[in-house]
Amino acid sequence: MSVSKNATASPRVPFLDDLRGLAVVAMFVWHTTDAWLRPSLKAGEGFTALRIFGGMAAPLFLFLAGAAAALKLEAAHSRGRPLGVARQQLAARGLGVLVVGYGLRLSMWLIDGTALLRLSTVPMWLPMLAGLGLAWLATEDWARGLPRARMRAVAGVGLWALGLFLTGHWTPQRLPGLLRVDVLQSIGASLALVALLAPMLRLPERRVPSAVLGAIVMLVTEPLGRILPGALPGAVAGYLGAWPAVAGVGTMGMFPLAPWLGYALFGAVFGLSVGHARSREALARTLALGAALFAGLGALAGGDLHYVQTLTQALPSSAKLVRAVHRVGIATSVAGLLHLLERPLAYSPLRVFGKTSLLLYCVHLEFAYGLASRPIAHRLGYGQWLVGLLLLCAMMYGLARLRLHPNFGSRAGRGPGSPDPRSSRPSTKSLEP
Repeated sequence: MSVSKNATASPRVPFLDDLRGLAVVAMFVWHTTDAWLRPSLKAGEGFTALRIFGGMAAPLFLFLAGAAAALKLEAAHSRGRPLGVARQQLAARGLGVLVVGYGLRLSMWLIDGTALLRLSTVPMWLPMLAGLGLAWLATEDWARGLPRARMRAVAGVGLWALGLFLTGHWTPQRLPGLLRVDVLQSIGASLALVALLAPMLRLPERRVPSAVLGAIVMLVTEPLGRILPGALPGAVAGYLGAWPAVAGVGTMGMFPLAPWLGYALFGAVFGLSVGHARSREALARTLALGAALFAGLGALAGGDLHYVQTLTQALPSSAKLVRAVHRVGIATSVAGLLHLLERPLAYSPLRVFGKTSLLLYCVHLEFAYGLASRPIAHRLGYGQWLVGLLLLCAMMYGLARLRLHPNFGSRAGRGPGSPDPRSSRPSTKSLEP
């Protein structure tokens, strides 16, 4: 079955792009704080405030990925398009983000680990690089319904596995870093699972099943951590949950599906609420109701109320759910504020960040943790850190503007979901993490 590019389009919601852009800024703040500040300064109320603000980045990315998935399904449903096609495109998009995540892990070894400068490593990383490239092309082909997707996927996974096998044979200490489940793997897997589970969850018609499953995911996080990894390979168990790290190895599940899939499912509920609002006034009422409900519950959950503390102590598995409710309340409240500001702020720098979040995530890591950061790593005071942060934001803004320019790249070379300059069709880049 062939799928036209127009069928892959999903509507953009400006205030959600703004919220995603705010998540990008939070990510910049926390990564640079963590990587650049002197260790002696990583204490006190100022550092705690930066950590809390930066800690909202990952929940917002997962929350908005779920919202974008639900909006795409709702748009297909309302236009009478086949939901199976929309689910296939969502799953393909999710797998594409997952492949980019593994590509980023590989690039850290190539660039920051200087593997590119050593000929002895070529037989290990070259098959992996080629395999991930083919796998990414396979996700693009699958989104378009092209039959060559399966052949490319098999070849890509085979080459990647060959590279991993050779790496495990010659330098086994590299495998955990290459296979670690980071935030992009979590976002990609969550998108694919939302697409796969959509019929069972009755998406886009129903919202309650997604909310219930999201709560269940949060509740099983703590029990899963007690039994993992068990007999499962770390690279697989890392998708399910987190367990105590082994000294010198680090944790495999940095962003496991339990609890992070729960944020995507809560985001799907929010996305459907936005998608079902047929007027600006109805949307404002939806956001106001959601903000009041979740922010109110979040305030209770985040407060020092005795019965909340008693609950989390008596039932440790509820702690993740309580924390998620608090964060979802914040996200919904900020979304409502950004919606109110959408018209006064016709042009928003946050929106520029939000539309290019995947690109900025990949690039900024080199300046936060990579080779480019080594002269200043763990050496800056707060004033120097702020100057560096502003410079980084300016550079990333310039890169984002370049990426969004209508003449960026050739017609044949535009990335997935990039709009045709001669067309007013919306872009699938709303599925950015």
